[in-house]
Amino acid sequence: MDSIFNVLILLAEIPGFYIVLKKDGLKTFVYYTEIANLLASIASLIYLIDPLKASVLRYTATCMLTLTFLTVVYVLGPADGYKRQLLDENSFYQHVLVPFLSFVSYVFMEGHRSLWPVPIILSMAYGSFMFYMNDIKKIDGPYPFFKTKEQGYKASILWFTVLFILILSVSLLVKFLAGE
Repeated sequence: MDSIFNVLILLAEIPGFYIVLKKDGLKTFVYYTEIANLLASIASLIYLIDPLKASVLRYTATCMLTLTFLTVVYVLGPADGYKRQLLDENSFYQHVLVPFLSFVSYVFMEGHRSLWPVPIILSMAYGSFMFYMNDIKKIDGPYPFFKTKEQGYKASILWFTVLFILILSVSLLVKFLAGE
């Protein structure tokens, strides 16, 4: 069953990536969502070849996708509309379906071998880079909570702290639920 879920992840990523790449090209990879989904695709492909070699990568992708889902539900959905964030264009595939498939497969079906700091380190590196790029005005966003010039440094530090606590919690929760 785990292999079926990983095939479904790969199949769901095809329309998701097609839509965003057609719209934004490679610029789409400025989004955490796209990075997490790309990682999930790679992890699922490796999983189908050698599940043991993919375990840490599957864990990392699952944590990042879970963070993506929670951010959409609690931050972006209320700000930008749930329909747009959960159902429009690539959103259903990359904000809902793939995170769900990945979580269920990893937690309930796959063998586990995680390095719980990896998703935290990757997420914080991404967040730090985006805050910096926003601060020097090289990137605008891509999410409202990265806009240091608009929200100020205190709010930026608060957002960074919230995101850190969230990815830490998600990483430990996925590890716990998977029985590790």
